[in-house]
Amino acid sequence: MFFFPIGGRIARRYKPKVILACVAPIGFAGMLASSFMVNYWAWLALFSVSFGFCNGFLYILPMQVAWLHFPKRIGLAGGVVVSGFGFGAFFFNYICSALANPDDLKDVDGIYPKEVGDNVPAMI
Repeated sequence: MFFFPIGGRIARRYKPKVILACVAPIGFAGMLASSFMVNYWAWLALFSVSFGFCNGFLYILPMQVAWLHFPKRIGLAGGVVVSGFGFGAFFFNYICSALANPDDLKDVDGIYPKEVGDNVPAMI
């Protein structure tokens, strides 16, 4: 939530391609670096900051581009973009589950076997 207002202000000043080219590599590098963390708290801090930074700056870009291209239908344009984010999260859930648990192992009392936990860093 911290980066959303900053991202909105930046998006009004610069072209979307410039923001994407500058912010996405920083967010990707932070998330990639977090996948090598062995300490949970270090991983949580680095992943949260890099994902929040990237999401805060880049979430508003498709919305503003849609609003610019459809000025008479900003509600519809924004709704299509937001539903696209929702569908992406829906399908990404199944992709992550298939990568982390390819053998469809079942949990025992809410805890998955060690094989599933070993696949999670590679999935991230």
